[in-house]
Amino acid sequence: MVLACIDRLLLSSRSATARSWSQPRFAYRSIGCISLFWMLFSIHSLFGTTIFSRLGYTQCYIQPGSYTLFVALYSIIINYLLPPTLMAIFGLLTIANIRQTQRRIHPRTRSGYLHRKDRHLLRMLLFQVLVNIICAIPGGGYQTLTTLSLRANEVGDVGAKHIADALRHNTTLITLDITCSHIGAVGAKHLALGLRHNSVITTLDLGANRIGDAGVQHLGDGLRHNTTVTALDLRNSQIGDVGAQHVADLLQHNTTLCILNLSYNQIGDVGAQHLANGLRYNTTLITLDLGMNQVGDVVVQNLADGLRHITTLTTLDLGMNEVGNVGKQHFVDALRYNTATANTLDIEMNEVGDGGAPPFADGLRYNTVIIILSASVPCLNLHFFI
Repeated sequence: MVLACIDRLLLSSRSATARSWSQPRFAYRSIGCISLFWMLFSIHSLFGTTIFSRLGYTQCYIQPGSYTLFVALYSIIINYLLPPTLMAIFGLLTIANIRQTQRRIHPRTRSGYLHRKDRHLLRMLLFQVLVNIICAIPGGGYQTLTTLSLRANEVGDVGAKHIADALRHNTTLITLDITCSHIGAVGAKHLALGLRHNSVITTLDLGANRIGDAGVQHLGDGLRHNTTVTALDLRNSQIGDVGAQHVADLLQHNTTLCILNLSYNQIGDVGAQHLANGLRYNTTLITLDLGMNQVGDVVVQNLADGLRHITTLTTLDLGMNEVGNVGKQHFVDALRYNTATANTLDIEMNEVGDGGAPPFADGLRYNTVIIILSASVPCLNLHFFI
């Protein structure tokens, strides 16, 4: 379209030299040169794009950071602002040429290079420029939005419904943060319906809302059909044992979730037992945060036993729970046999006494992957680096 505008400008010029450039051979050369230029100018995407592949599912995405800002500005300026701006400039110059020509040539004169068909083509082209400007500029902001943060706003269930409707059609948003936004079970249901039809979002932060057990059930149903969400934050979301069961069901069926934060909830031994059972059938989870819940020694045994079989979990946070020396011993036994997981195990601020240090060290003696082990209370603070 920009080249067509340039061609119309040359054709309407009073200069014979400028009009001579409005020929097919120059058009073909211009198209070739412009195509080669933009291919070379866009080569940066080969180095700034990451390919994520897991269990047969492959997705290309841009890592958050400075390159994300560059791509956003690049897309807005090059794809949406520059073309209509150039088209508008060349269109206005073409109109100026036509008016100058009309002043010099009698309106009834039919001779000359500017025929009636050319005037019609010019009008059509100018109309296309106007339509392109109206339609392209708003689309630039929509198409390049990759991260949306509505943290600490009064979104509520009604707002969540509108967000869910947008998720059905959006093709670029990869991170959505609606932490502390007064969203309840009804809003979670709306979001779950939106996630069923969304195929790009990878990070969803719903922490500090009033989602509850019923809301988690809706989210679990929605994420069963979602194949892109890799990080889910549900900290401080009023989730109890029933909600933990729904999360466990999700872990058994979801094949993409890698990071799950369930800290600062009301998950007790019953709920943790459900999670332990769900983890046995999960093959993708890498990080699980259960800090500041009500997990005790009884269920810790099942979680520790799961470390022997889970081949992906690398970080388990049980900080500020009710884990004592008995639960600690279960982890010691698991560490003896774990050779492929548990890069980080955090049981900070539990009830492990000074006697816990030698058994932990003995367990680490047989473990080849542990990086950091934190088991700190006021009387015990241990960090092992191997």
